Amino acid sequence: MAVYRWQLITHHIVLPQNTERYLFIIEPRLDLTFTDKLFLTTFVQYNDRYDNVNLNARFQWRYKPASDFFIVYTENYFAEVFTSKNRALVLKFTYWLNL
Repeated sequence: MAVYRWQLITHHIVLPQNTERYLFIIEPRLDLTFTDKLFLTTFVQYNDRYDNVNLNARFQWRYKPASDFFIVYTENYFAEVFTSKNRALVLKFTYWLNL
């Protein structure tokens, strides 16, 4: 099953000296369910405040109830030239202890 959605987040900020600023975050997102235990979530964000584009992809394996293994890849880009600022690959392991 695949679910695609996107959202536009706006913030209206009023600063001292009656200065106003609107901040926009645009976020398309794709959620894929391969089985009842394998999932992929990916999204891209654009933030006009920092002129930043962020790519995030998360693979999730639910090997037991409430116990998961995640592989997450994230990368940030300069929006104007679309060159990489930084990137990371993170592994996360959770296990439910029923005490």
